[in-house]
Amino acid sequence: MNNLFLSCDWGTSTLRLRLLDVNSDKIHGEVITENGIAKSFESWVTSKEQPDRLKFFQSFLVQAIAQLESECGLSCQGYTLIISGMASSSIGMMELPYAKLPVMLNEQVLSRRFFPADNAFPYDTLLISGISSQDDVMRGEETELLGLVSGIRYKFEEGVYIFPGTHSKHIVIKNKEVVGFHTFMTGELFNLLISRSTLQASVKKSGKFSQQYEDAFIKGVNMSQKQNFLTGLFKTRTNQLLGKLDEHQNFHFLSGLLIGTELSDAMDYKNIIICAGAKFSETYRLGAKVLGLLPQCHFVPAAEVALLVCEGHRKIYQNTNFKHHA
Repeated sequence: MNNLFLSCDWGTSTLRLRLLDVNSDKIHGEVITENGIAKSFESWVTSKEQPDRLKFFQSFLVQAIAQLESECGLSCQGYTLIISGMASSSIGMMELPYAKLPVMLNEQVLSRRFFPADNAFPYDTLLISGISSQDDVMRGEETELLGLVSGIRYKFEEGVYIFPGTHSKHIVIKNKEVVGFHTFMTGELFNLLISRSTLQASVKKSGKFSQQYEDAFIKGVNMSQKQNFLTGLFKTRTNQLLGKLDEHQNFHFLSGLLIGTELSDAMDYKNIIICAGAKFSETYRLGAKVLGLLPQCHFVPAAEVALLVCEGHRKIYQNTNFKHHA
C-alpha cells in the first residue's frame, strides 16, 4: 500500500481533489474546479458523439490530477483514487445502488464499485455510493460521518448528527448504527425566498454574521416556535413594511426562522452533534442556544468539518484490500 492516495469529493457544483497521506492528516495538495457533477453530466448529454460515459467523466479527473501534479511537483500515476459524493448518482460517472438502512458505522457496509487502472486512466479507483431509507437518500454525508466517528470525541451510541447546508441532513444513530435520517431543504429554501419570492423586496444580504444582527436572528428563531412556519414567513414581509426591522436585519430574521424550524426537530435527542462549516457555525450555535439545546449539543469545529471527507476516505483506504479487488 502506498503512503499517498487521491481523495475526490465530487459534488453537484464542485470537484475537490486532494493528495493525502494515509498515515497522517497531511494534505500534500488540493485542486478545486467548477466541473461539478451537474456541469459534467450536461456536457456529456450535449456532446455530439456521446462518448463512453465513464471515460468522459474520467477525462475531467485527468485534468484535475494534472493540475494537482503541477501544484505538488509530484507524479500521481499509479496512486489509488477514492471518490464520493454525487459521482455515484444518476447524473454521475456511474449510478450505484444505495446501501440500505440500517447500516453500521463501518466503511465495509457502504455500496462501492472498483475500477482497475488501465492505460487510459492509470489509477485504481474506488467509487463510493450513498445510503437510502424508505423515503430519503443521501450521497456524501455518509463519508463525512465515517470520517467524524473514526475518532473518539464524536462517537456516540445514540444521537443525531446534523450536517447543515443546501440540503441539511440529520442522521440518527442508535446502538452505533445509522437507523434513519431526514433531509431539510433549509439552505435551498432560504435562497429561493430571498431571490424569487415576495420576500425578496424585504431582505438585503448583509456581510458576515455579526453581533449587530443577533437580535433579529433570535427573533426569527423564537418565531419558529410560536407560530406556524408559513405564517412566520410572512412576518418577514411585515417586519419591513411596518418598520420593525430593516432589510439587513430581516435577512437574519428569515435565517433564524428557517434554522429554528430545522433545529426544533432535534430537540428530543440526548446527543446532538452539529457538523457546521465556517458558513453556518455561528448561526447554528446561536440557534441551538436560543432553543435551550446547548446541554445536549456537541459542536465540531469548522476547521475539522472541512476535512471530514478526507478522514472518511483515509479510513476507507486503510481498511480496503485493493489486491482482493484486483
